[in-house]
Amino acid sequence: MNCQYCNNPIPQGSATCPSCGAPAPMQTQPQMQMPRQQQQQQPFGQAPYGQAPYGQAPYAQGGYPGAYTNIKSNMTEAILVTIFCCQIFGIIAIVYASQVSGHLACGRVMEAQKAANSAKNWCTAGFICGLVFSLLYVFIAFAGAL
Repeated sequence: MNCQYCNNPIPQGSATCPSCGAPAPMQTQPQMQMPRQQQQQQPFGQAPYGQAPYGQAPYAQGGYPGAYTNIKSNMTEAILVTIFCCQIFGIIAIVYASQVSGHLACGRVMEAQKAANSAKNWCTAGFICGLVFSLLYVFIAFAGAL
């Protein structure tokens, strides 16, 4: 048997080519051919539908490092605080909330959790600030009407 990359002979039972280090082709036993109507025709070099391409992890087994981590980013709350309460605190909360998905995609779960907590804290501060200013506005409006 020869190496498919450097065409040098590979000893029987060896897993790699001694010259270039490429993996040796697997020797399989002859298989029975299925009848013509049962064979599925696949484009050259492609895996059958629903199967992972050669050399990759099977689908649904962790596509990226943080695939199964569910951390709430608080983006909705940040947008609502920006619109209805305090724009400055809301914008800061939006910045932190937008960082959560990026950290998760890179597998940095602790940083994602810190960003989510910061977004939540800024949302809470913005809501309280908006509530205080709204109550102050109503109080001044009633005091001015008397």
